[in-house]
Amino acid sequence: MTYPQVERLASRTDFALLPVGPPEAHGPHLPVGTDLIAARELCERAAQELAGRGTECLIAPLLSYCLAEVASPFPGTITVRAEVVAALVADICRGLARSGFGRTLIVSGHAEEENLAALRAGAEQAGKAEALVEVSRWYGHALPRLLHLLEEEHPEYDVHAGEWETALVLLRAPELVDRRALGALPPNWGTRNISERRAAGARTFPELGAPEAYCGDPRRANFKTAENLYAALGKFVAEEGASLLRS
Repeated sequence: MTYPQVERLASRTDFALLPVGPPEAHGPHLPVGTDLIAARELCERAAQELAGRGTECLIAPLLSYCLAEVASPFPGTITVRAEVVAALVADICRGLARSGFGRTLIVSGHAEEENLAALRAGAEQAGKAEALVEVSRWYGHALPRLLHLLEEEHPEYDVHAGEWETALVLLRAPELVDRRALGALPPNWGTRNISERRAAGARTFPELGAPEAYCGDPRRANFKTAENLYAALGKFVAEEGASLLRS
């Protein structure tokens, strides 16, 4: 968009979606940009859902770095300190507000708890500059209610690079999936006690039961799963946006 186009859009809506995701290892079969694909997908589907309700929004340029300590032992993962993430998010949201988009929903494709906390801290800082900013809760509030859409044996243990993330990349960027590596992956349910491991101090995927940076059963991934799951998640994010617009 040109700046006059941005200005015209801001005259019709003050709402923006900010997609966020880091370069992060996603097993030996998926690209390190998987979370970026997911963040963009969620924003695009939410924008389409809102458009169907007669509401326009801006999808801000993708913020392609954030905190990703959980995958830090693996090549290709780039993590940013929490305080830097918070400051960067605050500045971006203030900039959006100066351009006329005073309401922003941050949509992260990466759900590491410390990263979400950093994003919320940035949202709070931006809020002190008369911007209304929230962080989507799709991962914790919507995804657990949609696990019945998955075909793997234990979807409740699939927290990273398993069936549902693999399905999305197969749908949106199949050329980025290493099919040979995917076909050789056995199911990994080592993260079934991830909460207990975190309570004991574990923080990285190898410590949490995912020695190859994946869990679940990626081989069960298919287009239908991706379409059904992300359509539902997109509606959830759209409803979050609608709620923010009513605030």
